[in-house]
Amino acid sequence: MSEDRRAYLLILAVAALLGLLVGAYALLRRAAPSGRSSQAAMSPEEQAYLSQIEIDGARMSAAKNYIGDTMIYLDARVSNSGPRTIRELALALEFVNTENQIVFRSTARPIRSDARPLEPHARRPFQVPFENLPEDWNRAAPAIKPVTVRF
Repeated sequence: MSEDRRAYLLILAVAALLGLLVGAYALLRRAAPSGRSSQAAMSPEEQAYLSQIEIDGARMSAAKNYIGDTMIYLDARVSNSGPRTIRELALALEFVNTENQIVFRSTARPIRSDARPLEPHARRPFQVPFENLPEDWNRAAPAIKPVTVRF
């Protein structure tokens, strides 16, 4: 085999390997929930309190931003039906395609420690912007699940 052919085959093999690595990384990033997983760090009381959090009114909307790009928004309401004040809340969002396969996962934080807490038996609207949702997303609101709460 000539040196030129060997070099060409080596370049092809390296390119194929890099392509596989990039593809595997993209698949892992898409499948893994974003944000840190702090459910294990929650107290048993906080874990039990997740059932006191309700999300309703979820709908998707779109608007053009100042440079003309279309932004997609999730609009919903969070309700605290329990007796504790919520100082932080993280929600897992799962977007699906028309075959009900998960195509995108994200984490929303509608209540943050640096903002006003959600008092007991109160409800509040929230909005989450998205710049790049997958093309095969079914255009419906995602499945929303409370995953972390802090008092």
